[in-house]
Amino acid sequence: MKNLKIIILLVIITIIILIAVISLLLINKNNTNKEEPLIDTRGDVGEELVVTNEEEIASEPSKVKTVENCLQRFYDNLNNNSDNFFSRGSQGNMVKEISDEEINQTRIELLSKKYIKNNKITSDNVNNFLKTYTEKVIIVPLKMKLIINDPIEKYAVNAILINSDYKVIDKINVYVNLDNRSSTFSIEPIDNEYENFDDVKIENENEPIEKNDNNQFKITAMNFENRAKDLLDKFKKIVLSNAELSYNYIEQEYINKKFKDKSEYFTMIKDNVDRIKISYLTKYLVNNTEKYTEFICVDQNDYYYIFRQEVNNPLNYSVMLDNYTIEFKDFVERYDNGDELKKVGINTGKIISAINCKDFDYVYSKLDTTFKNNNFKTKQDLEQYIKNNLFDINKGTYISFEENGNGIYTYKTNITSLGEESTNSKNLTVIMKLLDNRDFVMSFNIE
Repeated sequence: MKNLKIIILLVIITIIILIAVISLLLINKNNTNKEEPLIDTRGDVGEELVVTNEEEIASEPSKVKTVENCLQRFYDNLNNNSDNFFSRGSQGNMVKEISDEEINQTRIELLSKKYIKNNKITSDNVNNFLKTYTEKVIIVPLKMKLIINDPIEKYAVNAILINSDYKVIDKINVYVNLDNRSSTFSIEPIDNEYENFDDVKIENENEPIEKNDNNQFKITAMNFENRAKDLLDKFKKIVLSNAELSYNYIEQEYINKKFKDKSEYFTMIKDNVDRIKISYLTKYLVNNTEKYTEFICVDQNDYYYIFRQEVNNPLNYSVMLDNYTIEFKDFVERYDNGDELKKVGINTGKIISAINCKDFDYVYSKLDTTFKNNNFKTKQDLEQYIKNNLFDINKGTYISFEENGNGIYTYKTNITSLGEESTNSKNLTVIMKLLDNRDFVMSFNIE
């Protein structure tokens, strides 16, 4: 009986071992017949993304900025200005003259193997294939697309090059390769001229980039603040270097409400060019929608730039240049939820903003008819009066508020010159009637 129990136990153990061995064999067989899935690092854990030859829009703000920075380093090395032929010490002083051979070698080290091989480039002939410049140029990317073949990302970039005086020096199409494993990059100038950037094709390749002293990159973090700064900086460069091009970035709804024709836009830019040049971000607000991210940006002189950046295309954005032509959600909520003091204050702020933007059409349209007929027969009369009695950039500080009855209110504010140290000030008294749909009419007095 005891021997029988031992035999039964041995049989059971043998069966369990056989089942385990068969299971392992089946798993190995399945793995042998199944291709290793290609996992794109951009995906979520467990999400399979297949590498294809399809082009896509460069959608990650951090990668778009990283590519821009790589290109800037490349074009910095194409500057033939004599000051560029010296290396600098830790204090910024010039410490060593760089030889032509070293300059050429640096340029080669930033080029792709493919471009070097196809053109048989050496340090002796590299400048025959590269366009150099006699001054520092600043890259302003306009469009960007890519093909991903992990770990290599190959970008095609359409951009303009401008100088420090905001003059367009060149227009370029160029390839940028990013090797995510070694954090290295390489550049390929596109020699063919394309009228349409969509015609530029990208060949999917996956050759690792060898690391050298010049071709390493770091991913540029782009949080909301950095994105807001970048949008303002890019638009400034475009509007100051090519007003015609900048018109394409203006929100269509804004154009329809603001300008009778394109020439009015160019006049507005010309009138405001000096303040746009010195504009930098001091405050911003972000609103997310399904289609775009809205950045309400305010500069150091309280000028507004409202950007709508497409969610999956950071270089595709539109802009509005004030906070009163279009009613934005945040302003509408503040107005509708405010009392009469808040409403009159918001409207007075719009008037001051319009005066600062030299938008006298808007100010003139808000004048009470009787007051307008008695004091300013034409818009030019109003413009001349304001120029003679207020400052170039005005800042208002609340003094007092009074209700006069019948929806009419008196709002008094002290006006000083913003951006300048001055003891001069003026008192602006606004008499305003609130109308339906957040509209209003007003008269005013400056003392």
